[in-house]
Amino acid sequence: MYTRLSKIQTGSFSTVYRAFDSGSQQDVALKIVEKPADPATAEKLARLVAREYDILKRLGKGHRNVCALLDFHERDTCYVFVMEFAARGDLYDIIRSWKTRSETRVQIDFAMLVAQLCSAIQYAHSKGIAHRDIKPENVLIDAEGQVKLADWGLSCTTRISHDVHIGTEKYLAPEGHTSPHDTFLADYWSLGITLLFVMFGACPFKSAHPSRKTRNPNFTHFVSNPHQFISEYYFEPLRAGRGTLKTSSKLRRDSASVEAPAEWLCLPQVGYPTLSREQLLILSATYVATNLLLVNPAARSMQTFFVRMTGLLLPNKVPSGFSKSGDLSQKLASSSGSDSSDDLYANFFYSGLVTNPNAVASLYGDHRDSISADGSSTSGGNMSGSISAGSTTSSIPNSEETRVEKSPSKDVPKGNLVSSTDLLSDELECQTVGA
Repeated sequence: MYTRLSKIQTGSFSTVYRAFDSGSQQDVALKIVEKPADPATAEKLARLVAREYDILKRLGKGHRNVCALLDFHERDTCYVFVMEFAARGDLYDIIRSWKTRSETRVQIDFAMLVAQLCSAIQYAHSKGIAHRDIKPENVLIDAEGQVKLADWGLSCTTRISHDVHIGTEKYLAPEGHTSPHDTFLADYWSLGITLLFVMFGACPFKSAHPSRKTRNPNFTHFVSNPHQFISEYYFEPLRAGRGTLKTSSKLRRDSASVEAPAEWLCLPQVGYPTLSREQLLILSATYVATNLLLVNPAARSMQTFFVRMTGLLLPNKVPSGFSKSGDLSQKLASSSGSDSSDDLYANFFYSGLVTNPNAVASLYGDHRDSISADGSSTSGGNMSGSISAGSTTSSIPNSEETRVEKSPSKDVPKGNLVSSTDLLSDELECQTVGA
């Protein structure tokens, strides 16, 4: 039985609740996706749900830094993803709590964050999965301070993608705007922008669209001289004082002003003499720019970035290199210490704005040919609309607080999107509980 405790986040088609699982005696997150009344919209949504479910099943529970799917339910009114719960929330909210001087604030262990986030990305890539929406809102921190990479709704299983504008614009790689691209290397760019936000509380530019440089002076300046840009955009305000926005007139400030001295970060005491916070941030930003934020995708290397950052932040635990299989998780774990748009697609991915909802829609509509990681041709039209065997169903009424009684799992023939009448009728007990 799941007892809903509080609402975490809501969108037009889904709501996430914190809940208590009486079976496992632990808190979980319930992502409840309501089924639309319109049949055509409901069919599209079913494909989205099935796609995310299949990705989460492939990821499994084999990595502690990937937010795992614990269970899945479906009934006439909704789908329910039962996910791991991250008590400290996401990176964006953690940083915002410091900026707003919230009474409840926690620090981010930067060395652990870098190691574990790289590990989660590498693990997904080893499974043939690109996340495609890495950003602070999708990086959760649990009660023990462990990273949980979450929200795999935009992810894909093709290494080379012809889809453009998939993701959140501030974090989207330049090649993701205009051309077929390597989705793994695009993830590296998103990781780089995410880390700059974590270090300074602001994204460097609103868009990395290569054909819009005249309207985007920040990106133009970054391309011409990344190190000078980082110095002027991030470090001049830090040296000028907290909250000061005095920078080069060429640059436009992000909506979130740069804060000093990144007080939400717990930075290690390293070097002899010990490096100051500013020195550590300068070196870290330099490694981000020179290894992850390269306009030429082929020049990006998360491996080189990780090795250099580990040498900087964890100098006694520098790994010898990546394993041949590309599975970095064990090495990292030891290093870390413990136009016309269909709103359905934008609203389903509630945690961030999708740059182009129609581009997402195309993934689940008519056949689209793409090239898989091994070079073979695949078709988006063959994406299964099924929920794999072993899933169960449930109903969540519209009451503010509910309990959901779990039923025994039943096998579901693969290839069919199960109907609630096939599995459960009134086997779920839902009742209102006090706030």
